[in-house]
Amino acid sequence: MKVKTPYATALAKAHELERLIAPSCERVLIAGSLRRRSAFIGDLELVVIPRTTPEVDMFGQEVGRHSLLDDRLAELAVPFEKNGPKYKQFEWAGMTCDLFVCSPATWAVNATLRTGCAEFSHWLVTEKRQGGARPAHLTLKDAVLHEVGRPLDLREERDLFAALEVEWIEPEERTPERTAKLWRG
Repeated sequence: MKVKTPYATALAKAHELERLIAPSCERVLIAGSLRRRSAFIGDLELVVIPRTTPEVDMFGQEVGRHSLLDDRLAELAVPFEKNGPKYKQFEWAGMTCDLFVCSPATWAVNATLRTGCAEFSHWLVTEKRQGGARPAHLTLKDAVLHEVGRPLDLREERDLFAALEVEWIEPEERTPERTAKLWRG
């Protein structure tokens, strides 16, 4: 069984990591159970938009983007368990850290779903006819909400709630208990 860390201790560890990676990111959000202010924390979860620089070929044509966050994590010599373009997992200060890498277009969905709790996130993306929050005319693909195939421009969590026609729910209220009531309608 995973050992849980008291909130204040885990928050200090998350803030230290946030401070170290912030210069290499456009945005950083401490998410998960820390953002929900749970008494005990199992892991650190952060949602980030990395700063990037263009990668160019020998003809000066841009062929991709290079993540300054990847450079910073290499400098910090974090011990990766997973190191993909959208999800990174490593140990930080004795805790598992889940780092969710997104873009401005996927920020709202990632910030909301990664704040959780799992039951809340599941409710939010489940279609209304199945007891969830999502209207049938909206679809979710690759952390982008679409209306009739057209991606919606959602920059903040409140934009996602508005698009789903759901009243704003504070992160600390996104609990399994509250979500059980939402499922029941």
